[in-house]
Amino acid sequence: MSTLTQEEYVKKPKANCCPVKNCQSDDVEGGTVSIIEKSAFQDVTCNTCGATWNDEYRLHNFQIENG
Repeated sequence: MSTLTQEEYVKKPKANCCPVKNCQSDDVEGGTVSIIEKSAFQDVTCNTCGATWNDEYRLHNFQIENG
């Protein structure tokens, strides 16, 4: 199975798409998010081709909401 490179996947204009080169479907589902220090990890599944992978998110900002 051929996949996008890390750089190609992160730079895709669609926020969530399958990283499999011959799929790239946006019909994906995210599972549970695990947070470890300043990173969050999420299991993701493509409903089109069945591929599974983990997305990694890193803290880069915060915003205080005034209630």
